[in-house]
This record gives sequence, structure tokens and C-alpha cells, in this order.
Amino acid sequence: MAAHARKANEGLRLGDKTAVVVGGTRTFPSLTYNPTSEGHEPRFVVLASRVLIAEALADAGLQAGVIVHAPGGSATTFDPDDLELGAAFKNGTVSMGAIFERDRGMLDAFTLEFNARHPTIAMYHLNPGLVATRVVHNSGLTQPWKWLLGTLGACLGSDPAAVAELPVFLATVTGLPSARLLDAKLNSVKPTPWAEDGVLRTAVWENLMKLGSEVQQQQEEEAV
Repeated sequence: MAAHARKANEGLRLGDKTAVVVGGTRTFPSLTYNPTSEGHEPRFVVLASRVLIAEALADAGLQAGVIVHAPGGSATTFDPDDLELGAAFKNGTVSMGAIFERDRGMLDAFTLEFNARHPTIAMYHLNPGLVATRVVHNSGLTQPWKWLLGTLGACLGSDPAAVAELPVFLATVTGLPSARLLDAKLNSVKPTPWAEDGVLRTAVWENLMKLGSEVQQQQEEEAV
């Protein structure tokens, strides 16, 4: 995670603006707990490292940022002290739905909290719609499912190159709606219910920052 954070100043330069486009994890969730060498759930580490880059860029001249994922989950509760869903993995109750909801809610919470803490920087959480990526091929699904879902995605999904222009437009054009959670048509999206709770948002933010510091310290100690 620290390696990602060290790349903070490599943001996308567009004129006098610095935009960071933060995507998803490019894989389907795994229901098997296979922690990293640092003891963290891999999908969460990728997700967390990217929002930590956004926070690092706030002190490096960032004027606008876009998190490309899927705002507006449905979860009403969340444990900010279990960001990695460790309890659910441990007792075998974790599901893809729960992981997706964690991702959406956490990114909604981060986006809202970021804007509250950095009022001069516009941070968006954008749903690009269905995009024909290789996420299915990178998944652990069986070959028939990969073929079926991959074919549907290729037929119904938008071209990634075309979709990539949307967050760049959003991060660099002025006069856009004040809403920070948006769909592919730039319509406002209602946040995940629990992410509207300021106390929960603050707790999630603080735990994300704490995790980033701990992992960075671990990696620096290992490098000595």
C-alpha cells in the first residue's frame, strides 16, 4: 500500500489541474480469505491504497479527483472497525453481495468525508455504467461463466477508451452539478444509507488513514 502512496505525485496532469482517477480492483471478490504478507485482505488493500493516494494528492495540488466505481449502495449498517470484513470471512458468512456493499459504502463515505475535509477540492464518486473490461476473465469463475458473462459484457458494455473520457471531463470542466456521487449521465446518486452518518464516516476515514500508516511503517521496516 505504501508503494501506491509513493506514486501520489504521478497524478494525471491536465493543464493547471491535477486529477486522480481511482478505479475498482479489476477482479471479482474472492470468498476465500487469502491475506497478504502484511495480513490484510487483498481486495480491500487495493481499494484502500487507491483512496489513500487521493488523500495524499490533496497535499500535492489536487484540484479535482474522481473515484470510478459504483456509488449508492443499500446497506444501512456497517462496522467501521471491521473494514476488511474479517468477522464474516472467519465465520464463513461472507458473500459477494456483502463485499460489493462494503466497497460501495466505503467509497461513498470516503468521498463525502474527503469533500468535507477538503472543501476547495472536488472529489467525485462516479458510476461509469456497464463497461466491457476484462474483469470477468481475471476472476476465479469457471470457464463457462467467464464465457457467458464475458460475451454479455462485450455486447452490452461500453468501450473502456470512451468511458475513460468521462472522469477526465468531470475532473477538469467547471460549472458541473454540485453533487459528488454521480451516475454515468452525471445525475446525482443517493449515498449508501450508513455513509450519511457523520460519525461512521469519520470512523471509517480514521481507520483507513491508520491502516495506511501501519502498512507503510511495516514496509519501511522490512526494507531496512
